[in-house]
Amino acid sequence: MKTLTTILIAVLLLASLGQVMGEAAYANKEPVLTLSGLKCTGYQVDVTFVLRNVSSGDKVSELVYKYGKIPPAKSALPGDTYYFVDVLESGYYDIEDAYVVVNNEKIYLSNPGDFKGDYTCGKSLIPSPRLPIKRPLSSEIKLIKADDFALALINR
Repeated sequence: MKTLTTILIAVLLLASLGQVMGEAAYANKEPVLTLSGLKCTGYQVDVTFVLRNVSSGDKVSELVYKYGKIPPAKSALPGDTYYFVDVLESGYYDIEDAYVVVNNEKIYLSNPGDFKGDYTCGKSLIPSPRLPIKRPLSSEIKLIKADDFALALINR
């Protein structure tokens, strides 16, 4: 019985030590800022950045990038993740530089240039080449006599 008790205590100590080590490893992770995505929503482009590995007591500033500044929004999910969401006009975007300040230290964008491309959102003004051409019905076509055409030109 004494051996079983010793084994149980050892297992509990190892489990506790593993949990403490896991928390310490999480605490040592550096904050990481990533561009999570660009996507069309209606006629505009939604830009989303994610800041991960932030401790609960850390002070997080607004995000600064080429197109402006975005205030942070704390995730409602467990863990310390912040989101930065902006709305831009449709167009071409290549976000190469962005940063946020966490406890007086600048954290730069970890994936510059990802998602670069043309984000033309909404209805395009140029018709698609695959769309059928609407042709007038034969009953809608009116023949114009040469004399009527000449009169129309003279009366202009």
